[in-house]
Amino acid sequence: MFAIPPGLGLLVGCGMGLFVRSAVFHHAVPAGSPPRRECPACGRLLLPYGTLVPRPLSASGRCPSCRGRIGPPPGLPEALTAAAVAVTVPVATPAWTAPLWCWLAVFGTALALVDLTVHRLPDALTFPAAGGLVVMLAGIAAVEGRPGAFLRALLAAAILGAVHLALGLTGRIGMGDAKLAVVLGLVLGWSGGRHILVAELATLLLAGTHASALLATGRAQPHDTFAFGPFILAGTALTIAIGGPGSTHR
Repeated sequence: MFAIPPGLGLLVGCGMGLFVRSAVFHHAVPAGSPPRRECPACGRLLLPYGTLVPRPLSASGRCPSCRGRIGPPPGLPEALTAAAVAVTVPVATPAWTAPLWCWLAVFGTALALVDLTVHRLPDALTFPAAGGLVVMLAGIAAVEGRPGAFLRALLAAAILGAVHLALGLTGRIGMGDAKLAVVLGLVLGWSGGRHILVAELATLLLAGTHASALLATGRAQPHDTFAFGPFILAGTALTIAIGGPGSTHR
């Protein structure tokens, strides 16, 4: 069966990373602030109004006018997006379902970087991520005759969303994390029931290890908060990489 080579996945991911850079620059602002469009140093308009697809920004991470630093560090979104695409896309089965994993890689990388920067997961990224996955999973289910898998994906999204919502109401995680759990529940439920438990355990292990390291080194206090979204995404990515997106195909 035709498989997409990892090299092609890296190239595609690098190109998508330029748009991820734009999304992070645009949305990595404090809660309540409007999305960023201008260079904070010289005021040049970098992301025009009224465009559905963000304009890609240079991987150098510098304003084309004043050469001031803008957005994430040079090459970081591009490298992370390329890695995410290269890991998942080559094993997508059948190969024509690769756009589903590209979509997840792009939005997942953008959300992780925004959360690491400003400790929030904007709805402007989370909602399109969820909507796109629902549409693509519905299309795959229709073509392959797998309505049961699609319903399982919706059920998993609802369950994970409810669990994380309960945690959010107690203040243990942010409400953005609960919404992100809905997004990832879709792909985990589609992949199979065991993927949900594995991803949750992986998330807790990664987050717990990170928090323990911060406390042990004195870089954080017991009541400090940190970005939880990247660990939800990393746990899901590890589960998909180990179990394989190809396992979604019957």
